[in-house]
Amino acid sequence: MGGRTVEVIHTPGHSPGHCCFYEPERKYLYSGDLIYKGCLDAFYPSTDPQLFYRSVKRLRDYEIRRIFPGHHDLALPVSLIEEIETAFSLLEKQGKLKQGKGVFEFGAFPNSYLSVQENASLPSVAAGGCPNGTEGTVDEIPTALSYHG
Repeated sequence: MGGRTVEVIHTPGHSPGHCCFYEPERKYLYSGDLIYKGCLDAFYPSTDPQLFYRSVKRLRDYEIRRIFPGHHDLALPVSLIEEIETAFSLLEKQGKLKQGKGVFEFGAFPNSYLSVQENASLPSVAAGGCPNGTEGTVDEIPTALSYHG
């Protein structure tokens, strides 16, 4: 690629064969469907929320200066990776990191959701977010995550 080195990182979860691409010289992460602002869909039949979480955690091994996502806004802070990892961690601790557990909002970004619904209708990601549930919020969860479901 024009003399550039790009490392392929297998990051299953959103889909079994999902990969991110990392440019070590520039410290760029091309994150595809793993890290982006908006709805992180983890409810499709081919999606595995546990693998999705493990793939996000794998990114700790990389020094990342800039993220180029596959969707929505390109102006993402690298701290979004940690926010997403924290959201997954909290869901796992609560036993909710599996399909069928709802739509979860996380972080400082409006319309940032982790969706782990089972048999859900497909959200309109073009509109920038997942559909919200209308019942309650779990207030004891830190600001990194709110539960709607």
